[in-house]
Amino acid sequence: MEPCRDCAVLALAIDPVNPTTVYAGERGVYKSGNGGATWITLNTGLIDTYVDTLAIDPTTPTTLYVGLARACLRPPTAATRGAPSIPA
Repeated sequence: MEPCRDCAVLALAIDPVNPTTVYAGERGVYKSGNGGATWITLNTGLIDTYVDTLAIDPTTPTTLYVGLARACLRPPTAATRGAPSIPA
């Protein structure tokens, strides 16, 4: 993926187990597994691409929470069954 030259990253999260894995939020969610040298998009399931918050679950670092301008995605639970989530 070619980096966006005029975009501003609004959210950043670094994997506590593997610090070379980095997530960035701007006009979507992006993941780098090599410290930012290359990026892939993780936008499947997003209902909006205006990302303003990212958080990695401290007990399950493979779960990434994404705060959107008009919604919040989280892993399905009994209370939120069916809500989309993004595997980290």
